[in-house]
Amino acid sequence: MYADDTTLLVSEDTADDLAVTSFIALNTAFQYCHDNDLVVNEAKTKQVAFGWQADTIHGIPDIELSEEAKFLGIIVDSKLTWTPHLDNLCQKLSSSLFAIRRVKEISDTNTAITAYRALFESHMRYGLTVWGGTSSGNLKRVLVLQKKAIRQIAGLKLHESCRESFKSLRILTVVALYILETVMLVEGGDLPRGNHLHQYNTRNATSFVLPAHHLTKFERKPTYMGRKLFNNMPAELRTKTGRTLKIELQSTPD
Repeated sequence: MYADDTTLLVSEDTADDLAVTSFIALNTAFQYCHDNDLVVNEAKTKQVAFGWQADTIHGIPDIELSEEAKFLGIIVDSKLTWTPHLDNLCQKLSSSLFAIRRVKEISDTNTAITAYRALFESHMRYGLTVWGGTSSGNLKRVLVLQKKAIRQIAGLKLHESCRESFKSLRILTVVALYILETVMLVEGGDLPRGNHLHQYNTRNATSFVLPAHHLTKFERKPTYMGRKLFNNMPAELRTKTGRTLKIELQSTPD
């Protein structure tokens, strides 16, 4: 019997308390696995420290203190920059470009789009609501590769604009996909809105209430960014919900 991707999340106010709590939590997990005939691979077990005091954290004995770890296919780094994940993702996307070009050469546009959805977009969309809050530079790296794929599908030259091709092929850019998925993430939730605070029919009645925070990194949380993007949408879109809203967002590739 095996249990993959088991994760322990521990937080404390001081580095010393965190070291003790982490040690106890890990050994409790090890004991549970032993009692239930589960095998723990300590060589593949990693510890990642998050927060502005991460440099003061002492690693658990015999457990690697790493700057990053892969969790369910997403590489999480200690600074939450998502750069290591984007490095890995861009390699996958670059590899898929050759296959898309070959499919287009021996087939038609519709088949090439199918190859794009399966080999390129599936990787790009995986975990996008999480890592999409990365820097604009990282997002641009993905967008550059996406434009190459679109040019191949549309039969455009290297430096030819592909803006109209995104629209005609009905393919959303990585930025548009991030907006779509984060907005839909919060739209179906039970998060507070303006009309939850009062009964007045104001123009912000359908807008989400943004929680107070102290760190700019907090704004990259999917639930915060989704609410912020939703509030910035035109008023007529904010009145739509569910599938209707999703269709409206997908119909505007800009």
